[in-house]
Amino acid sequence: MYGREKTGIVQYPRGGLKLEMVSDRTTIRYSANICAGSLKVPESRIVAGLLLKGVSGDDWHHAMVEQNVLQARNTVSAVRIGRLVRQRLELMKPDLWRLVRDGSGPVATQAILAAAIKHSPLLGDFLDLVVREQFRYYYVFVIERYDT
Repeated sequence: MYGREKTGIVQYPRGGLKLEMVSDRTTIRYSANICAGSLKVPESRIVAGLLLKGVSGDDWHHAMVEQNVLQARNTVSAVRIGRLVRQRLELMKPDLWRLVRDGSGPVATQAILAAAIKHSPLLGDFLDLVVREQFRYYYVFVIERYDT
């Protein structure tokens, strides 16, 4: 990136990952839960509904474990997915929660993507640095190919 760089990866016991890159100019730190991965739109709609109702503490645990509102295969998965989705959504305001819960498929997906980017700087930087460049390359390719 900037010349002399040192990169270190630390893996946490619960599946988290921390990437630390130190260069002559800057230090970038990422924390990401890489085991859950996708946007989890149906689960996010359910969690947004619970957040809008103000569910927390024992009621949250009851909804995740006893009621299995996320329809996970086991309680460990339900708790892990519920925690990830809740952490993403809690970074946003209740207006976004309403969009997630009540919005159309594309609207809910965009709202969840915004929350995921805010939750994971690694995802945001990937979209900014890699996807933007690929989009730009594709755009130039299309213009060159069909602009004759």
